Amino acid sequence: MKEPEEIATWIRRTYPELIEQTVAAREDVAGAWEGTATEDRGLVVPPLERELEARGLLSAYVELLDALRARTPYGDDQSFVAAPPYVVVTSCGPLLRLTGRTQRLLVRFELFTVEPGPRYRTRRCTGDGVVAVYRQRTDREFT
Repeated sequence: MKEPEEIATWIRRTYPELIEQTVAAREDVAGAWEGTATEDRGLVVPPLERELEARGLLSAYVELLDALRARTPYGDDQSFVAAPPYVVVTSCGPLLRLTGRTQRLLVRFELFTVEPGPRYRTRRCTGDGVVAVYRQRTDREFT
């Protein structure tokens, strides 16, 4: 597995419960909003991080990264940079990263969209529409 879409498909097939629990956390967070969107980032990121932690998902994401390291060319990179944070909670959802010497593999759980204003809105998708994988080349070598 080395192409982002191939990796995303593997994640969807191998970790459906992780995805379902991530979506459920999104629903719990958005359920506390007045309406279908919010302009308050404080109603998105901190509650999402707390909900993911309470469900044990933050540690599950690290386990997913370990599995990816073992199954992708990114894990063959002996210069792998193990610099935290491996997992961050952003205003769009959890972001996981593997960083090698010259590139990164990013796994994003796309739970929310950020519109101008800013305005945070729930992305109405499940399963295939939640997980996105990107490969990012870097301008410099990490050591």
